[in-house]
Amino acid sequence: VMQSYMGDILERSLFRFIGTLVGAGIGLFCALIAADHFSLFIVFCFLITAGGIYFVDTTRFPYAFTIATVTALLILSYLIYQPYYVFTGAIWRVIEITIGIISALIATLLVAPKPTDEEVMSELANLADLMSQRYTALGQCYLSETLVESDTFAEIERLLAD
Repeated sequence: VMQSYMGDILERSLFRFIGTLVGAGIGLFCALIAADHFSLFIVFCFLITAGGIYFVDTTRFPYAFTIATVTALLILSYLIYQPYYVFTGAIWRVIEITIGIISALIATLLVAPKPTDEEVMSELANLADLMSQRYTALGQCYLSETLVESDTFAEIERLLAD
């Protein structure tokens, strides 16, 4: 949950909470169906894992699907060693994650809050200056009919990747 900017922390917290809630629901549902059937347990583990991998790779919210998959498998795994703890485990998992999210938000607000707007604007200004310098260098190379150095745009690509 801990990130550099407050907006990132809020987004990650929301994804973590929703992923935990959905994963606990899926795990509880599958555990109730597969309670006395080991073959169904294996099938549900496979389906949850395959679905989690698919959605992590194909959606805009991979973190939420990762948390949902891990939580569903955790709740489903209670069938192996503590079958009487499935429902209570699902409830406590959601409570534990919620307490962790609230603690992280409070710690961030008290210790080192970084407003998103100022930091993002500063980084965008730096990126715009760097791009302006590189495109000016590219224009000069074009006008003087010389070759462009291969690292001219490497720093821009690195910044955009971050």
